[in-house]
Amino acid sequence: MEAMGRFVQKSRQDGSLVDTGGLLPSKDSFRVRLAKGAITTTDGPFTESKEVIGGWAILKAEIEGRGAAHCP
Repeated sequence: MEAMGRFVQKSRQDGSLVDTGGLLPSKDSFRVRLAKGAITTTDGPFTESKEVIGGWAILKAEIEGRGAAHCP
């Protein structure tokens, strides 16, 4: 978390950060799957998850992939 905080601050300062946002906690979320043309949903929480995506960031970069290469 600290590394991401420093990364976001640096990206704001150098002008490469376009937008960021957080996601809902696992207990308030649901999973959507598309398989064989059928959509199914599963309500959270997902306690079996080892990793959870907590947010997102949009970066602008002059060279493709450069923003992701510097993300912690």
